[in-house]
Amino acid sequence: MVVMDEIKTKVDDAIQELTSIQSALSSSIDHFTACKHATRASVLAESAFFDPSMVSLLYFPDQHKYAIYLPFFLPAAMPLLTALKRVIKDRKSRKDASKDSKT
Repeated sequence: MVVMDEIKTKVDDAIQELTSIQSALSSSIDHFTACKHATRASVLAESAFFDPSMVSLLYFPDQHKYAIYLPFFLPAAMPLLTALKRVIKDRKSRKDASKDSKT
């Protein structure tokens, strides 16, 4: 998977901000600075995750979905479709039988 340098930079900066949070909290009780670093890390991580070049990688083509799910659902669907066909056939025969008995 190819990741653009801009996205890599955002991720690296977000990780750097996380390290800054740890150092701000371990060296002193500076919650305000840690909160600023946390906000910046969150913004950077979200902008990297929702970058238009990355969002397209989150979705699979339809062919992949069919190739993955068809082996699971086809064995379950075949008996259901056969039973549905049998029910339709039985109703049709009952409807024809009721027409014949009325006449």
